[in-house]
Amino acid sequence: KLIILFYLVLLINNIDFWVIEPVTQVCALSDFTITVETSIPVNYAVFNIVYSDGSNPDTQITYGPGPYTNVIPLTLPGFENEVDAVGKSVTISGASINGCTNNNIVVHNLMVLPAPVVNITSSKLITVCDPSNFSHTVTANMQMNLTNTNLAWYDDTSTLIPGSTGMQTITITNTHGLGEYYVEATAENGCTARDYFEIVNGNCNPSCQSHNNSITIT
Repeated sequence: KLIILFYLVLLINNIDFWVIEPVTQVCALSDFTITVETSIPVNYAVFNIVYSDGSNPDTQITYGPGPYTNVIPLTLPGFENEVDAVGKSVTISGASINGCTNNNIVVHNLMVLPAPVVNITSSKLITVCDPSNFSHTVTANMQMNLTNTNLAWYDDTSTLIPGSTGMQTITITNTHGLGEYYVEATAENGCTARDYFEIVNGNCNPSCQSHNNSITIT
């Protein structure tokens, strides 16, 4: 019985795992998922993640406690951005599986694609006094200088604003309405980036507004 117990403990400490349906390329700065499969069902696992470029240090992903499963998706933070596509890797080690120390290591190679970077250069919180009559111009600035990167503007329902495709500057008026808007940059490689701004009702009180009146004391 002692020998059998020792053998079971040895098996638990050596639960194997591997990557299934491996992702081959990801966009920089965007979360991505690597799915691992374990040799036996587990209800708790902790994985240490090491990026080959040193980004996102001390990343650790925990599953559970939860239902027993052989398949565990690991959602990982994106790689740092670079101008060109670069081959990189993620090293996954099982720090703890089913509560037992695990020494298995999996190295997964993938291609990291450069992502566009877009920023709203004007105010990202626009206050209007009269929601029925306003007009504000918003400008976006692109970085990374990726070729064939396209801009488009959307409202808070993710509906494309007519005529906004390819425009670096857009004017939002009361016909568009209050709410949150965003600009999306899409690179030729399919990677995207967004930046947001919002137009809100300031509920301005006309009696408190300055009228630039002057008073002369003699």
